[in-house]
Amino acid sequence: MKKILTFLLFSLVGLICFAQNDGYRVISSEKTIGKDVINNSEIEAKEYILSEYIYDFYFDSVTNLFVLQLRGLSDNKKYFSNDGELIVFDPIKNGILWSKDVNYFADSYKLCVDKLINLTRNKSIAYDINTGIELWRAKDIIFYYDTLSAIALGYKIQFGGGYNYKIEAIDIKTGNPKWKRKMFGMERAQNIFNLND
Repeated sequence: MKKILTFLLFSLVGLICFAQNDGYRVISSEKTIGKDVINNSEIEAKEYILSEYIYDFYFDSVTNLFVLQLRGLSDNKKYFSNDGELIVFDPIKNGILWSKDVNYFADSYKLCVDKLINLTRNKSIAYDINTGIELWRAKDIIFYYDTLSAIALGYKIQFGGGYNYKIEAIDIKTGNPKWKRKMFGMERAQNIFNLND
């Protein structure tokens, strides 16, 4: 009997230790965060609880969507792990529209109008923010975009590292190149910095 109970106990502990995440969930609840002394009423807010740490987030004010980059901790709980999840969350519908696995060692994401652009290794991939469908791929690393003219500026990474000194304008809607220009002297790509919004 002791052997059976010991086996069941170790099996239960093994299941708990090696259980896998069945997907990310967002738990919401109403919470009182203060009191309005003028009207003598409570100030209510909606609280969202996630299963991982929020590493970075964007808010699209046109579609009212949150883009959350979730990231767990390493085994020793001192550093962020390289793997995580990207979630597009709709607070009005109170649900996750779509999600995608992320390797933070190689990927980064930027919000650009109604698209989410994945900058990875030697290419840029645009996703529709509402559905998560891939819209286009470009063989450039995008470092700047202008929403009014719908152009993104990028450059190619050479094999073995380093920059290719040709800057390319990419149509944000289609991902097709519009023009190319060779950079000379001090105007090379490493001297161009992103502008703040």
